[in-house]
Amino acid sequence: MPDQSPYHLIQHPEQLASLIEAAQNTSRVAIDTEFVRESTYYPHFCLLQIAFEGHIALIDPLSLPSLAPLEALFQDPSIQKIVHAGRQDFEVLHQQFGFLPTSIVDTQLVAGLLGLPDQMGYATLIQDTLGVSLPKDHTRTDWSQRPLSTAQLDYAADDVRYLAIAVEPLLAKLDQLDRLSWLKEDCQSLLDPSLYENDPTESWKRVGGIGDLEPRIFDQAKVIAQWREETAKTLNIPRTWVVRDDTLCQMARQSDPTDTLIRIRGADQMTQKEALASLSSLLKASNQHEKGITPNPLAARADPSRRALIKRMAGIIQTEAAHLQISPAVIGSRKDLEQLIDDPQTSRLSRGWRYNRVGPQLFELLKSAID
Repeated sequence: MPDQSPYHLIQHPEQLASLIEAAQNTSRVAIDTEFVRESTYYPHFCLLQIAFEGHIALIDPLSLPSLAPLEALFQDPSIQKIVHAGRQDFEVLHQQFGFLPTSIVDTQLVAGLLGLPDQMGYATLIQDTLGVSLPKDHTRTDWSQRPLSTAQLDYAADDVRYLAIAVEPLLAKLDQLDRLSWLKEDCQSLLDPSLYENDPTESWKRVGGIGDLEPRIFDQAKVIAQWREETAKTLNIPRTWVVRDDTLCQMARQSDPTDTLIRIRGADQMTQKEALASLSSLLKASNQHEKGITPNPLAARADPSRRALIKRMAGIIQTEAAHLQISPAVIGSRKDLEQLIDDPQTSRLSRGWRYNRVGPQLFELLKSAID
C-alpha cells in the first residue's frame, strides 16, 4: 500500500534545519513546487514539497526568512531529485536560488521513454503505475493565500508522496529496456540555465504571426518584442499585458510604432509614458545601427521543398519510434527538425542517443537537399 506518512508544514527556520539534517543520509528526494503567475512575469513561489524515506514536508517560502539552507541538499550529487514535468519547477527554483538541482530524474521523461503517452500528466502516471486516483480539486487553486486549507495541504503532500513511490518501478522498467543512459541525457538537458533565462533579444521567436512579416517589418517587430520582454520583466507583469502578439505585429507595420495607441495593463500613465519612451529609444538605436534589411528567417519555413524535406525526416523518426514503441515526439518534434535544418549543431537530434538512432539518416537527407 502507498505510504501514508503524515506531512509536516515547515514555517520556521528550526523546522527547516531539522528537515535538512534528516535528509542528509537519504539517496532520493521527491520535489514539487506550487506557484501562481497569472498576473506576474516571474512565478510567485508559494510552496515547496519534499518527500524522502517516511518524511513529507511542505515548506512555506512565504513564512521562512530564507530557503538558503536547502542549497546543500539540492546541490548534493549523491542524492537523486525526483520531479514530474520539472521544467516549471526548475524555473521557480532557479529564480529562487540562482542555481539548479543536480542529479535529477523527471518521471514524465521516464514515461515517454517507456512508451507511455507523451507529456503524461502526474495524476495519470500515478493511476497507471500505482492504481491510485488523485483528486484534481486544487489544480487551479490560489497557493498564495494564507492559511492554506487542510484540503490544499493534503493535495500538495500527495504530489510528492506518490512520486517518491512510483519512481522505483518506473526506473526498473526503464533499466530492463537499457534506456537509463537515455534518461540521464534528457534529464541533464533540463539543467541548462539558459532554458530559464529569457533573453529579450531572442523573444521574437515566441511571437505568433511574426513569421508572416516581410523583412523590414520583421526587423521592427524584433525590436518591439525585445522592448515588450524588457518591460514585462521590469514591471513584473505577463508579456501579453504589455502588448499582445497580434497588436505587436500591427505596431511593426506602422512607420512609427509608438504612435499606435496601446494600454499597458496594470501600469499607470507615467509608467506607460516611460515605457513608450523606452520603445522609441530602442527603435532609434536599431535604425542607427542597421546595416541592411535581413530576411525573415521564419519565412523560409513555408517553402514547399523545405516542407517536403521535413515530412521525409519525420517519416524516419516515425519508423524508429514504432520500432522502439515510443511516441515520435520523444525522439524529435517538428521544432527539432526545423532546428536541425537551421542550426544543426544546436539540435538535440545531432547528439546523444537520438543521433545514434536517427541522426545519420537525417543528416544524409539534409545533405541531399543542400546538394
